[in-house]
Amino acid sequence: MVTGYKQLGLFLFLCYLAFVLYLTLVAWNYGASFEPGEFDGRNYNFHPFRSIFRITFYSPTIYDPIVILLGNIALFIPLGLLLPLLFPSFQTVVRTVTASFLVSLFIEASQFIFTSRVADAMI
Repeated sequence: MVTGYKQLGLFLFLCYLAFVLYLTLVAWNYGASFEPGEFDGRNYNFHPFRSIFRITFYSPTIYDPIVILLGNIALFIPLGLLLPLLFPSFQTVVRTVTASFLVSLFIEASQFIFTSRVADAMI
């Protein structure tokens, strides 16, 4: 029997996953291009932080790259918190980190295959 709190947690977790997929695969992609005006084609980046550097270079202020970098980190905080709370098998750090890595890998592979966003190297 699933309690009301567990149902609410599962609902919020599914909303979070839908938001992450929308944000990473559908929403407008600031900085996907390597040069201004290049908004088509498949982009990939095998050098860690290169896209952040390029956004820094083409951005008129330092605000954009900081927001993007911190946003990428903040995007996974709910995953690390909700997985162990909702699923007892993820109450170890190794399993939670592994699941987070796999979600991130799925996002990067999907960005490369299905969208014209930048697929970044996984560190």
